[in-house]
Amino acid sequence: MRRGPFSPLALCTIALGTAPAPQGACEAGTGRESIGGHGVLEPLPAPVTPAVHCTGRRLYLEPGTYGWSLLSPGGTAPGRDVWLAGDWYAWSLCVHASSGGYAATTMLCPESGTGPARSMTQSFDVAFEYTYSWESRLHRR
Repeated sequence: MRRGPFSPLALCTIALGTAPAPQGACEAGTGRESIGGHGVLEPLPAPVTPAVHCTGRRLYLEPGTYGWSLLSPGGTAPGRDVWLAGDWYAWSLCVHASSGGYAATTMLCPESGTGPARSMTQSFDVAFEYTYSWESRLHRR
């Protein structure tokens, strides 16, 4: 099993390319969007199965400024405003083993190359085995 950093593009591909798209995965954004996931995590070093927990969706976003945030078991990463061109985006959220702990990474990847892929990562540790939750939020400013 591979542990360690994953490239941002690999995380988009993992989240959207390895499983059938969930119902409603291709839709126009409403102005307030979120994706989330949950999974059992245990303190490291321990076998991590699966090595990566991912969720994702495809959505169309109108051009404009969006507030983007990431909530993980380690807390809330500082949110940021991002300007996005009007385009279809692959939006993913993955949790993976990283440097003796875990990291939650959210990605926005424009499909037509109208801008760069963007990512936000929050590192965290867990003290005991539990079903944890994580979420990425995006809203139009």
